[in-house]
Amino acid sequence: MLAGLVGAAFFLLTLAWLLANDPRRGAGDFQYALLAARALIEGREPYAVVLAESPFRSPFFYPLPAAVVALPFTILSPAVAGATLLGVGFAWLAYMLAASGRSRLLVLTAAPALFAVLAVQWSPLLTAAALSGPALGLAIVKPTIGLSLVAMAIPAAKKPGRLLVQATAVAAVLVALALLLRPDWPMYWMAGVRSSPVAHQFQAPILTVYGFPAVVAVLRWRQPEARLLLVLSCVRQNGFLYDQLPLLLIPRSAAEALVLSGLSHVSHVAALWHPPADGSVLALSAQQFPFTVVAMYIPCLIMVLRRPNEGHVPSWVDRATARWPRWIRGCAPQNPNDAATTAPAADRSTFG
Repeated sequence: MLAGLVGAAFFLLTLAWLLANDPRRGAGDFQYALLAARALIEGREPYAVVLAESPFRSPFFYPLPAAVVALPFTILSPAVAGATLLGVGFAWLAYMLAASGRSRLLVLTAAPALFAVLAVQWSPLLTAAALSGPALGLAIVKPTIGLSLVAMAIPAAKKPGRLLVQATAVAAVLVALALLLRPDWPMYWMAGVRSSPVAHQFQAPILTVYGFPAVVAVLRWRQPEARLLLVLSCVRQNGFLYDQLPLLLIPRSAAEALVLSGLSHVSHVAALWHPPADGSVLALSAQQFPFTVVAMYIPCLIMVLRRPNEGHVPSWVDRATARWPRWIRGCAPQNPNDAATTAPAADRSTFG
């Protein structure tokens, strides 16, 4: 019931935002996937269609499985399609978070949740899928943040090999369908990513002075949240906060959730207190990026470092690290109720 209310609220918020916006933007960033999906239906080359018809004449940065997932949404108007993506994503995420305590829903007040609405992004849906067993395979839709979600979920699973096979099967089906519809899509996708004039707006936080401290998360490598933080810091992202939404899985208490939420909103206001002169997307992203990284990654790093290096990992990893010093080797959770709550739903009994 509560998850449904959260989903409905985000659906209405997104719909109101899209209807009040320039109608040419359609479903926001989800418009790119919708255009690619409609191109598949019409037998046209999706990457060329998106580049020619998207609101900002930008390439389609996603692998074609994203268009496959978007196919059912093409029966809806763009605004309703975008609102449905966010409504379903946040309802699913709220359900998974509430399973380990309703106070965790406070993270949905953070700026990444708002920015996911403003940009109409996949991140809520993919983050929820990462907590839901085989649905983790949806990570193929956006491999950048998807890689961090895989690193978080699979080692923590009660049966990691089984989850890996199941998630890989889901991803393989999506890739196979995409190849069946357009066998040449990988070539067009990679060409678009390499040649895009806006690709340089994406940076890996760990390669910056203010994001490099995230490397210290390796000291808590057994924690699912620490792996999420470390791997996400290594992938390229922009400064608009929505790519950092998976980090909302890191707070475990109401206090941590509220601290991260407050800092995320302050960072946005501080970053744009004096907007760049040209007001372009590239300039706005570049100006906000340092504030986003400091406000999201550093508090999350402090949170994981304050917790012991405990967590479930595959048995072969335990054997391989048996001779490591205890302070870096860590151990399995001493009390299941104190362990991480970011495990897949199928393994929730293991993690409390």
